[in-house]
Amino acid sequence: MRLALITILFLGRVIQTYSQDIELITKQTKNPNTTEKYFVLKSDENIKQGLYEKRRYDNSLAIRGYYSKNKKDSIWIFYASNGIDTTLIGCFTDDKPNKAWTIFEDQCRVRYKFDYSKYDVVEYNWYETANKFPILIDTTWTVSDIDSPPIIIGKENPFQLISGSLRYPMSAFEKGISGRVWISFIVDKDGSACDFKVLKGVAKDLDAEALRVTKILDKNWFPAKKDGQAITIEYFISINFRLI
Repeated sequence: MRLALITILFLGRVIQTYSQDIELITKQTKNPNTTEKYFVLKSDENIKQGLYEKRRYDNSLAIRGYYSKNKKDSIWIFYASNGIDTTLIGCFTDDKPNKAWTIFEDQCRVRYKFDYSKYDVVEYNWYETANKFPILIDTTWTVSDIDSPPIIIGKENPFQLISGSLRYPMSAFEKGISGRVWISFIVDKDGSACDFKVLKGVAKDLDAEALRVTKILDKNWFPAKKDGQAITIEYFISINFRLI
């Protein structure tokens, strides 16, 4: 009890001290569907200091983190569209990601962990997903199992990047056309993506839109690995257009 009491008093003292030096800012982002809330120094409103939050139009939490002298610091958490489930969590030090970051998928399962101190994937869980892909060995393509697939390094989940940019073509919508489009592309052992193409299409407009948004992922890949070595791989993404 004594330790708990000391902790509470200490925290209260810190909060009181900070309240004299910082003030809360609330503003809309460039995206009209999200707002930011963060603290800045009263002496300089350009310097963020303390808690930062980004919320969606329905007030669900999208991002929560901390700033120290205008640089990202400590733990940052990125949330799914429900504002509860975590999609990504990790630490910043001096505005740079540090140590191991954990990336989650549906049902809050850990998909993989990326350690920035090693700049490497330290854990990848395939679960029910197949891990066999076409890979390039010397000059020959062959299908083989791999350790981990290509990964987009950074705060954004590639599927969230795509879903945020995806638009249902009006012509297909009016005709009631729906379906799943499969896109294939090459990610080489240096992390460069190229040769985007429709592997299995549905309709011209849907195919074109799927190809357009997938090309957003043309850079910043961490290459696939097999036996601990970076490899060139043909990778696949499916985009499902549904009418509700």
